[in-house]
Amino acid sequence: MTSSHLHYNLPLIRQLVVIHEEKDDIVDPCLNTETPKDALCLVGSKMNLTWKCKDQYDFTGKTNECLPPNNFLIIAAKEKFLRFKIKTNSSNIVFDDDPFVILPISSVGHPTSIVYDALSTERYLYWIDAHDQHNGRIKKASDDGTIPSKYLNLKHDSNCSQIFDLVIDEIGRQLIMMTTITGSKYGTIIVGDIGKAGKVTGMDIDMKNDRVVWTTIGEYGGTIHAQQINGIGTREQIIGHELILPRTLNIFNGTVYFANEATKTIDVVKSDMTSSHLHYNLPLIRQLVVIHEEKDNIVDPCLNAETPKDALCLVESKMNLTWKCKDQYDFTGKTNECLPPNNFLLIAAKEKFLRFKIKTNSSNIVFDDVSF
Repeated sequence: MTSSHLHYNLPLIRQLVVIHEEKDDIVDPCLNTETPKDALCLVGSKMNLTWKCKDQYDFTGKTNECLPPNNFLIIAAKEKFLRFKIKTNSSNIVFDDDPFVILPISSVGHPTSIVYDALSTERYLYWIDAHDQHNGRIKKASDDGTIPSKYLNLKHDSNCSQIFDLVIDEIGRQLIMMTTITGSKYGTIIVGDIGKAGKVTGMDIDMKNDRVVWTTIGEYGGTIHAQQINGIGTREQIIGHELILPRTLNIFNGTVYFANEATKTIDVVKSDMTSSHLHYNLPLIRQLVVIHEEKDNIVDPCLNAETPKDALCLVESKMNLTWKCKDQYDFTGKTNECLPPNNFLLIAAKEKFLRFKIKTNSSNIVFDDVSF
C-alpha cells in the first residue's frame, strides 16, 4: 500500500486512462473455438465459454449441438404461430426469459384448431385454415421450418364441406377431424359421423381405450359421446343430461375431464361412468389440458426397432409395429425386406414412365391410395 508521485505540475484532470501494451494480448476466446451450428459463443466471468442457441433452442454438450425445445406452448395468431418456451423452476412451471419466437412457417392463414405431433421426427404441426377459399382446409408444416407448409388433401368422396376440429392419436399414428358431413376413411385420416346431437364443443383421443371422445350441446343439455377409432362398433353415450354443458374436454388414462358451463365446475367421468365435480366456481373455460409426468414416458417403439432397408416404421394401436415401404414397394415378413410390386400399370409420358400400383379389394381391382 505504498504510494508515490508519477507526474508533477499537471492542470485539473477530469479523466484518466491507462494505456498499456498488455491490452492487445486479451484475445476473444470465441475466435479460436469451433462454435456449434446455430449457436452464439458467449464469454462469461473468468473467460469461461457458454453457448446460446437461436430461437430458444437448447444446447446439449453430449452432441455439441443446438436442439429444438421439448417444453413449449404454441399460440395461433393471424398469419403466424408463436412459441413460448417453458422451463421448470423448482416445483413451478414458468415461461422462459425470452418472450416468444415466431415459428418459420409460411401460408399460415387464419388457424383455428392446431395439434402438434410430439412423436414425429419431422416435428409436424397440423392446423385448420378457417379462411381458406375451400371453407377450411388442413395444413401441416414442421415447426423448425425444415418442411414448408402444405395442404393435406382429402379424397373427393370424403365430402368435408367444413372442418371444425382436429386431434391426433400419437400412438395409433392417426389424425382425426370433425366435420359437418359424414366422411370416409382415407389413409390414416378418419372422419366419423357425429350424429345430430347438437353443437360440437370439444374432442380428444382416449389412447387407453382406442376411441374418439367428443362433446355436444343441444336443446336439452349436453352429451359426451365415444366411438372406436377404427370405426367398428356403435357410437356410445358416456354421459348426458340437462345439467351438463360441456365446453371443452381432455382425457388422461381413460378418465374424461371436462368444463361444465351449467354448474361452473370441472367435472370428471371415470371409466365406470361415474361423474363428480373436481373444481367449483370457475368462469367460462374454453380450453382444458391435463398435465401429467407420465407423458414423457411415451417412447416411440420405432427407435428401438431394426427398420428394414427402404422402409418406414409405423406404430399401430396397442404399440404394434408395421412397415411402410417407399415407392409403393411391398413389405414381406419372410425375408423382412421391401420388394418391387407385382401388380401395376405402366404409363409412358414425355421423358418419364409412371407406375400406378394395383391392389385387389374383394372382387374389385382398384388403384393404390398413393397415386403414382
